[in-house]
Amino acid sequence: MPGLQLNIWSVIILTGAVQGFVLTFALSGKSKANRFLSLLILVLSLHLVEYTIAISGYVLEWPHTIASTYPLLFLMGPFYYLYSLALFQHNFQFEKKFIWHFLPAVLVLIFFLPFYTMSGDEKIEFLRSVASGDQIKIPAGQLIFMLTHVIQTLIYVILAHRVLSRKKKILVAQNASTAIRQFQWLRIFTIGFSIYLALYMISIFVIANVESHQVEIDYVMLLLTAIIIYAIGYTAVRQPVFFEYVTFNNKYQNSSLNAHRIDEIKTILDVYLRSEKPYLQENLKLSDVATALNIPNYQLSEVINNNLGKNFFDFINQYRIEEAKTLLKNPSCADLKIIAIAFDSGFGNKATFNRVFKKSTGMTPSEYKSRYAGTGEK
Repeated sequence: MPGLQLNIWSVIILTGAVQGFVLTFALSGKSKANRFLSLLILVLSLHLVEYTIAISGYVLEWPHTIASTYPLLFLMGPFYYLYSLALFQHNFQFEKKFIWHFLPAVLVLIFFLPFYTMSGDEKIEFLRSVASGDQIKIPAGQLIFMLTHVIQTLIYVILAHRVLSRKKKILVAQNASTAIRQFQWLRIFTIGFSIYLALYMISIFVIANVESHQVEIDYVMLLLTAIIIYAIGYTAVRQPVFFEYVTFNNKYQNSSLNAHRIDEIKTILDVYLRSEKPYLQENLKLSDVATALNIPNYQLSEVINNNLGKNFFDFINQYRIEEAKTLLKNPSCADLKIIAIAFDSGFGNKATFNRVFKKSTGMTPSEYKSRYAGTGEK
């Protein structure tokens, strides 16, 4: 066993854990879905803390942290699956049947109780029996445990993917662009999570076929765990809309809006957008506009979806496109690059700007600029 050594590995891994705790707190209050995601991140973060204590040598001071998060690892799959279920269900309720998903974690806790009740000295002796310097010899029972954990989590990832595939058909049918973007983010996360689990499984087979292994193998897997947390944190900062609940269209069957009120809202909305230009904000949300106009969210959503025939983001993008067309034709903006025009029009990136602009005008921004710059034509 090495002595105390807070090396670069332990610092990076601990930093990932700290970010995980921050994300857990930040996401826990946003929605039911994000509470499950925050719990998943919490499990990963606690696991990183346990291993930071181990690889830094502080485990000799706190031996009761050994294997302390093992039962929690069997919650990763259920939390991810429930997150996927709840993300697009406004009225999601935790039902009694979901309790069965947590049974494996309880069984693992019961299995490890004899170890947890051992004295600190006994745990340290066990640790010395499997670790010598930078070499670790994993007992066969622990390898089986690790493999079971990976397989269980993969099964839940597959189940979550099936749920998402069914939801995507509804999203496409309703043209719910924000929800589709959430789906795409979750799909990328699912792929990344699956790759992580596959690498974990490969490392288990590698370890199983050698007498002992270098601790660096463990470091790599822990680093990948930290990267997952970093990726979620980065996405939460760059694209907060991915972590907000978006409702499905309920057809507004019980609408209380009459024709006069609908026309009134349409007029107020158009005047506000043209005068205040809130669409220049990249992350503008329907709730922001509704609050500014003192109109209930559901009424504004109904007018845009049912009476204007667009979802909120397509509706806002049409104002952004008009702004971009004005800038592209303006001689004083002739030296601005297309990416600058995109940002100045409220788009977050050039790819989205090009796609939306061409869909609206039939031309790319560059083609439009070449044809109309300085002409005053539309």
